[in-house]
Amino acid sequence: MSAGPGWYPDPGDPMQLRYYDGGAWTSHTSASSTSSTGAPSSTSPGGIPPLPGGYASSSSYPGYSAGPTGHGQGQGPGQSQPTYLGAGQGYGHAAPGYATAPGYPVSPDGARASGERWPFVVAGVVVGAALLIVGVVAWGAFSQGWFDGGPTPIASPTSQADPPTIVDGTFAVDGTTIVDVPRDTLVESVVDLPTDGIYLITVTSTDDSDPFLALEAPDGTYAEADYAPAPAGSLGLDGDDAALVGWYTAGPHTVTASDYYGDPARMEVTITNLGEGDGALVDGVTSSIEVPADGLWIGYLDVADGASATLDARTTSGGDLRAALSAWDGLVWENDDRPQEVLDDVGGDSLDPYVTTDVLLEERLVVLVGDFRGEGGTADVTASTQP
Repeated sequence: MSAGPGWYPDPGDPMQLRYYDGGAWTSHTSASSTSSTGAPSSTSPGGIPPLPGGYASSSSYPGYSAGPTGHGQGQGPGQSQPTYLGAGQGYGHAAPGYATAPGYPVSPDGARASGERWPFVVAGVVVGAALLIVGVVAWGAFSQGWFDGGPTPIASPTSQADPPTIVDGTFAVDGTTIVDVPRDTLVESVVDLPTDGIYLITVTSTDDSDPFLALEAPDGTYAEADYAPAPAGSLGLDGDDAALVGWYTAGPHTVTASDYYGDPARMEVTITNLGEGDGALVDGVTSSIEVPADGLWIGYLDVADGASATLDARTTSGGDLRAALSAWDGLVWENDDRPQEVLDDVGGDSLDPYVTTDVLLEERLVVLVGDFRGEGGTADVTASTQP
């Protein structure tokens, strides 16, 4: 049994709602009108695929969170989506994402009889409660169709039943398009990426709106962003702008621009084909790079199955660097100033960034290095993978 179109609790954020169109989750979200009464289930409404990228938190270091449990392969959208093998510890921080929390049973309040005065009463209450629980579970199982051979919805749509409006746009590779987005509207455009390679896709605000960017490949693999990686500040992007930078396969991709809160907005959508960028970093080998003024050094690093990656960037010209490792689905690990733990472990200067990812399956990460003040300069960067 499949759930109908409507607004459901977001599987990754219990404080908001996400629209399900009857066949798949959309990128449209809305603030929840009521607080959550319980932790969301780790499953989705019947027939609804879970949102890609279940992100889980970690307390390893300040500003750090673990990567998604549904992270895709480095080939990018168009390929299958493996899962993380586990959460690795890291420095820097990962982009916010989705998490599914386990449900916790809640015990009823009530006085407890003393152990020896009412042994039979207590035993009777316990047995009765157990039978009641079994009955409730059995009723729930049959009423929810657990035994009818198909999944069922875990929640009903909220009263916000109107789907978001989707309008066609025309976004071009190596071009910028000005988009006027009406309230509660998604602007979509099918964009044919001509070659495999690094693409930088940005949605910038011209009116203090909060852009939200999504990209979907023909096979349904999905990437999204609500903010830009920190090094992209060298390109003039700010915290309210959205950017995806990843290695994507050639072919038609659906790019969607909207306001995160559904407000009307004017935005600029820019898609840039960077090819192979400044080239590949060799695992464990230090490379001398040149960081352009008001720009980024952009390369890539291949990570094998079951490995994590680190990026150690050290200025050789007195700059104040920022660095990031970016995955195709929008997950970003980034750092500005290395914490004391890293200084103690590997040395370097406190202003030099040091980035560590989680444990991944096969992945091609994009490497971003820029200067905090937008100044040009030189640096030595070492990218390493750890099995």
